[in-house]
Amino acid sequence: MKIGNTIPDAYPATQTLPANQTIELTAIPQPGYRFTGWSGDTAGEAETISVTMTCEKGVYANFAPVKYRLLTIASPPDGGEIILKPPQPQDGYESGTEVTITARPAQGFVFKEWTGTDLNTTGNTAGYVATSGKSITAVFMEKPSNMWGWVWGGVGVIVVGILLYILIFKKR
Repeated sequence: MKIGNTIPDAYPATQTLPANQTIELTAIPQPGYRFTGWSGDTAGEAETISVTMTCEKGVYANFAPVKYRLLTIASPPDGGEIILKPPQPQDGYESGTEVTITARPAQGFVFKEWTGTDLNTTGNTAGYVATSGKSITAVFMEKPSNMWGWVWGGVGVIVVGILLYILIFKKR
């Protein structure tokens, strides 16, 4: 908080002023906090207010942690789910909260990659520190089919069949 042109060294800050003097008070949030309003012998939401000292007054600047939302998207939607630890509160994470994000593929899918910005990733796990709102996507893809195994298996059956035909009918 700023009292006139002075930022106090300690809080609560007190200052003796002459009667009927008007002074400006300015709320200055610390990083990760936001100003929510004044209380006590004054009220309001403007960051700077004027107070006239007609008597002894108690004026309080109120602050709350800044909160950030994390939007997570599974692509395709049926490809899997995204798990947040800790779970995201309805109004978002408080500034500085560390979150572990895990992509869990659905049956028949595998995790491919994360898309988004500033993610600290290791495979299907990513880290996020709430310093801004963010949107990230976990990309899943269908598991590759075992089609080549069937093709090679089928070719093997055909080759064995031809060899048996040649061996059986050639000897006749």
